[in-house]
Amino acid sequence: MQSHPTAAPPRLASSRWALVGGAVVLFAAVAFGAWMRVHAALHDPWFDATQAEGMLKSDPALLYYFVERILESGGWLPADVHADPRILHPTPVDVTALFPLGMEFVVAWWRMLSGSGEPLHMTCLRVTSVLASCAAIGVYGLALELTRRVGWALAALGVFTFTWANYRTVGFLLVGEDFSVPWFALHLYLLARAARLRTPASIVLAALTWIAALATWHATSFFASIEAVLVWAWFARSGANPLAAPKAWLFPVVAFALSLLVPILWGTRFYGALPVQILFGLAAAAWLAHRGTRSHGVLVAASIAAAAAWFGIAWLVARALGGELSEYGPVWGLLAAKLRYLGELPTDPLALPAEVRLMWQGPFATAQPGDLASQLGFGLLVLPLLVLGAGRAWMRRGGGASTALLGAALIVGLVLAWLISRTVILPGLLLPVAVAGCCSEWSARWASQRARTGIAAALVGLVFVQAADCADRVRGFESSWYRPPQRQQELRALVRALPSLVPDGEAIASDFMNSTAILAHTRHPILLQPKYEDRESRRRAVQFFDAIYHRTPDEVRRMLLDEYQCRYLVLDRFTLTRLGASLYLGGVRSDARPTPGTWWELLAREAGPTLPEVRGYRLLYRSPTTIRDDDGRATDFYRVYEVVP
Repeated sequence: MQSHPTAAPPRLASSRWALVGGAVVLFAAVAFGAWMRVHAALHDPWFDATQAEGMLKSDPALLYYFVERILESGGWLPADVHADPRILHPTPVDVTALFPLGMEFVVAWWRMLSGSGEPLHMTCLRVTSVLASCAAIGVYGLALELTRRVGWALAALGVFTFTWANYRTVGFLLVGEDFSVPWFALHLYLLARAARLRTPASIVLAALTWIAALATWHATSFFASIEAVLVWAWFARSGANPLAAPKAWLFPVVAFALSLLVPILWGTRFYGALPVQILFGLAAAAWLAHRGTRSHGVLVAASIAAAAAWFGIAWLVARALGGELSEYGPVWGLLAAKLRYLGELPTDPLALPAEVRLMWQGPFATAQPGDLASQLGFGLLVLPLLVLGAGRAWMRRGGGASTALLGAALIVGLVLAWLISRTVILPGLLLPVAVAGCCSEWSARWASQRARTGIAAALVGLVFVQAADCADRVRGFESSWYRPPQRQQELRALVRALPSLVPDGEAIASDFMNSTAILAHTRHPILLQPKYEDRESRRRAVQFFDAIYHRTPDEVRRMLLDEYQCRYLVLDRFTLTRLGASLYLGGVRSDARPTPGTWWELLAREAGPTLPEVRGYRLLYRSPTTIRDDDGRATDFYRVYEVVP
């Protein structure tokens, strides 16, 4: 975005008819990706296409609750959206300030417009499959902008379509990244397009899609931080400041204004986040450059000073408003701990702060290098050449900003995906573009037609091999989320029994996996929810698991009655006594034995025909003995207790 203002923007090398043909193939790829997602989910032997009960838990169940509330409100926000009494009982919750809504509206609106009579969770599956597949648009567009040719963009599209990392959420009914990641991919494309066109409309579109991505999934802010840091690093290395281009000031102005207006961005204090700090720093350097400052060192120092100044201002504003500047401290703490322990979970859980233990599980676990390579596929073969090219660009021995930034972003993305398995989607987006970019560069360097044909043939072969691998995965797909099936049966029986056991409006305490299932299917208020972006949710989760493993039933009873005005408790023996992640969160070593007198000790006992009485509690329900484990024994995991005052 630093070309001379009078220079005509470079045109794409492909003809208009080629662009039209590419758009048709792109549409087909999006449709195929959506079909493949739905097909894989429906052919999972444990996926239930008729009943949502039992399938929904944790995050998807919470988002399902939001979809239901939007439908009940005629497609808009519920009347109590700013003080929802059910999510963190007894504290009212401003949903728009705590949760990044967006996908839920699309699902609800499609449901209303289509008039479909299928189960709601099937509508969720179909709509989110289409939305997630739209990430292909950004990948195709970014490759088109970087290579200037439709052929190479279609190659990137083929690699993307058959890279399994881009299907991480297959089988999940509602996951925020399925809506946010396509916006982020589209932003990257529109940002590259704005760098070429330098028109006000192109710059504003890049800013709008950036904000759309940030407002619909919390984790996108970390992708945006990587993007901003790399852009600043390139400025510091080369002197190329994207905000020095004419009209480029529109990007930070639009982004900053929306960060104040969009409730979730205001609620999470995005106005003071690292990407915004860097934007202010680059804007200050651009202003000084326009005023005649030529010293690169002065401009870099000014950008740092301006970013630091804005951080200080934002911190003061946040404190004045009665909060912290960021609620993402535990995530940074998680990354620091993973680097410290080289991705290995410490044997002693007490070596980590409780909030880090809370995060270091499930999709935030460290990825095994073999699994990472398996998900990203044969596109990784170009990685050494890409690293070499990016290294030369950063050392200013050849190569431009696109080579430097794409290479660095992919390397950082791979490290991040190793540290937090869920973020494999970032290299999943960038690797296909890198493959196409490398092949385009090689083809341009070699004049031999035979060499060019060989490159094209190798790329086609890569796509076919990836497609075969993807087909095998789809044919044998089974989501661990729905295994073993007995767990679904028990959860279904539980949520169907609760309305007859617990009076309407009464809160129910349980772990954060089961709580949202209870919320979605019974509408009883809950105490815990699985999204940890706010301090109170994290505090409650840590408190609950500490209480189960280290406190007596009487201490837990007093906590529920006095602190939460809650008289009902649902305990899941599977989650609390068999899952190593739960024990670790509770600060319990794998070789530890239950402490006598604790809830843990009572739950760990082998269940008999008659359960022992627990003083201060009345047993209302236990899982039916008709649900059997693989060995024929009753699973019998759930217990529902009424707390006696």
